[in-house]
Amino acid sequence: MTPASVGRPRTRSGSAGWQARAWDGVFFAESGTKADTLATLRAARAWAAERNEDNLAAARAYLSGHAPFPERAAQNTLVGRFLTDYYRLVATWADWATTLVQD
Repeated sequence: MTPASVGRPRTRSGSAGWQARAWDGVFFAESGTKADTLATLRAARAWAAERNEDNLAAARAYLSGHAPFPERAAQNTLVGRFLTDYYRLVATWADWATTLVQD
């Protein structure tokens, strides 16, 4: 994400669908293999890391004064913090679950 793209809607086609498939892949893990479950967990972690990079890029753009809509900085900070915490939660959970599945 570039500073110029901050604030523009980003197409997330497939994000909600991916999340549902990921959780289904773990919830119904007995229908697949251990390797399938580990692949799902790796994908969940990668998804969280990628989304958080976008989120952090937006925050850096606001800090440097190069983000569009500076009048929305307060609202975007509130949402940005929520997203940071959510992505961290998904990544931490995926790490924990990977350790559990590997054992």
